[in-house]
Amino acid sequence: MKSKAIFLDRDGTINVEVNYLHEPEKFQFLPRVPEALKLLQNLQYKLIVITNQAGIAKGIYSMKDMEKTNEYMIQQLKMVGVTLDRIYFCPHRTEDHCTCRKPLPGMIIQAAKDLDLELAQSWTIGDKLSDIESGIRAKTKTILVKTGYGEEEIYNLQKMVESTEKKNQTPLFTAENLWEAAEIIQKS
Repeated sequence: MKSKAIFLDRDGTINVEVNYLHEPEKFQFLPRVPEALKLLQNLQYKLIVITNQAGIAKGIYSMKDMEKTNEYMIQQLKMVGVTLDRIYFCPHRTEDHCTCRKPLPGMIIQAAKDLDLELAQSWTIGDKLSDIESGIRAKTKTILVKTGYGEEEIYNLQKMVESTEKKNQTPLFTAENLWEAAEIIQKS
């Protein structure tokens, strides 16, 4: 039987948005994130981080820097009983035209293959419309959180005229934060 998953953006969804975060000492969870992840884990969802990390291609930080930051996050979550099942990242810039950079669904599709996931029973949560579009393209349910860039993205979405772009970026739900998103999923 296939598993269900929560696909989580990292910066602005799990942790405080820090432009090009690559130093573990600057990593800080947003309020109630560990509790939200614990709730989702208890609901039998696999927890998968999908994150664009263009700072690597731009030479701002190295792959090793990103891995250290991710490892710090993993260790902090382990201390509260939360295990991330996988982290996928795109190290490319938009102009690299890769297939993994959100809003394309490449990381979600790869995770579904690697972990035998049922995408129709899965959720994508992020603070940007590109996260939502990635989830919609992969045929997951979606939640836009208002943390990180979320408030600005909701404003941008409201300004869009009816268009294909808006249709591909309109989340199923919006939530104040990851905790509220986890509560929405629990009730669904």
